[in-house]
Amino acid sequence: MPFRDLIWAIWPPDPRVRAEREQARFRMHLVKHRSMLKQRIHSVLINWGKPCPVTDLFGVEGRRLLDELQVPEPWRGSIDASLILIDDLEVQIAKISDELKLTGVEHPYTPLLMTAPLRRGTKLVVPTTVIGAAAHRVARKTPITFADRRIVLQRSS
Repeated sequence: MPFRDLIWAIWPPDPRVRAEREQARFRMHLVKHRSMLKQRIHSVLINWGKPCPVTDLFGVEGRRLLDELQVPEPWRGSIDASLILIDDLEVQIAKISDELKLTGVEHPYTPLLMTAPLRRGTKLVVPTTVIGAAAHRVARKTPITFADRRIVLQRSS
């Protein structure tokens, strides 16, 4: 069957491609944890009936509001600890994003992928993630299907 091309040859990615994929996966993992912490803070506000009058609760105005917020101690400590962790995650996510941008800029598919409509702040990270996930298909010269791009874009958001 392999001689009739009915079974695809296995292409193990080189260490550089594997490292890029791991960076992209770890960045998505950190973004997930940051989102969970933000949702936890929003949950505390909802549970205590505190409205959120600002559009960005984690911006300058929102942080001032969270500092002045009066909630009982177990929840106050949860908010403070979550804000510290969010700040630390922001630094780590930014560092990994910068590293991904450096590796993705030199790839030939980056200019094409940059034309995709994306959210603010993800303009170069998402194309890098797509490139890392699809690199093995390019090396084998097999087409990248629409489903492959959709799955990668959903996971990188």
